[in-house]
Amino acid sequence: MNTFLSSTFVDLINKKNDYNTAVRQLCNELPRQNKEIYRLILTDLIYHFAPTKSSPSRARVKRNGTLWTVDSYKTIAERISKPLSKIISAKTIQRYYTDLVDKGWCRNERHMFAGKNTLHRTINAKKLEFDLLGSLFTHLYKKVGELDEVQIDPNIEKKIQAAKESTSNITTDSPRTKDQLDSEVNRIILAGDLLFRLGNLNNSRRKRTRETRDRLVQLVDANLLSIDAIYTLHDAWVNGAFAGMPESKERNYGYWPNWLNDFYPNGRALCQGLAGYWFLEAEPTAHKWLNGEKLGYYLACMGKVIPAFERFKSNCGKNPDPEDYQAFVEDGRYDVQRSEIYFQRLYPRRDLQEMVLPFSKANSDH
Repeated sequence: MNTFLSSTFVDLINKKNDYNTAVRQLCNELPRQNKEIYRLILTDLIYHFAPTKSSPSRARVKRNGTLWTVDSYKTIAERISKPLSKIISAKTIQRYYTDLVDKGWCRNERHMFAGKNTLHRTINAKKLEFDLLGSLFTHLYKKVGELDEVQIDPNIEKKIQAAKESTSNITTDSPRTKDQLDSEVNRIILAGDLLFRLGNLNNSRRKRTRETRDRLVQLVDANLLSIDAIYTLHDAWVNGAFAGMPESKERNYGYWPNWLNDFYPNGRALCQGLAGYWFLEAEPTAHKWLNGEKLGYYLACMGKVIPAFERFKSNCGKNPDPEDYQAFVEDGRYDVQRSEIYFQRLYPRRDLQEMVLPFSKANSDH
């Protein structure tokens, strides 16, 4: 059944707590005082375009290939007055609704309906989806104030240069504990499920599930994957940044191993995956869509993810051996003790010191 909203949007709506959080965070950015009125108007609109068990949308009026609702401001005011337990006028609804139009989340057109020239309303489903997901991740995974600087200066090139200069001398972080890694991986699994519909990886009885989680832990521990990274990779994907690449064909992943195979291929092709291409080869200033929160997530990757990819490529080469990858850890050097943990689990018969020490020495000289 083809629906007006994407499957990702529908999945977000069905995750009621996340959906309500996302809508509230989005409405908090709007200018008028009563944010609850914004929330109720927006959720009421989205409700009419969401699918039911038997229909792709509750909205049935179709004009110029688009679905519309034809409820008057008075009708919307009556619906919204009930949960607020006070009477809201049609003029108030019109003023608040105009702010939603100004944000690009919905739009109006006039068409004939039942013999009258009637105001029709619809939503910009794609923009709403991205902005809702952005507000959700900002709320769940960002520290307060972390994106403030991103929203001040609109000049992308200056921001990127400043980010490069500020992160060129990053100090080594302390190794993360297993609990910290597991917590971060769980957040990434949630983000992957919301953005790419990759599943939750909860069935630990399956060997493939355990292998996939281990792979995610390795990528997170090496700073090659993060919440910021998966969000900017999704932005790059939907905005055509990978056009022309073999992996760029339209696909509904629905499965973590398939996604990892394209974005973070194992072993020799790691830097040749879509993630490696985006963080190492792509020119971000060429993409006009990279602004606002999208630019914020990209700049956040300059703190660890992009330097991690650069060091990985520099130390291991563009086509590194799988063993080299296992020894690569979060600070860009080869920590012998932590590397041995990986090797003992994955390559118990190999000479650990012989493989790890040369890389440790090479990096300690810099």
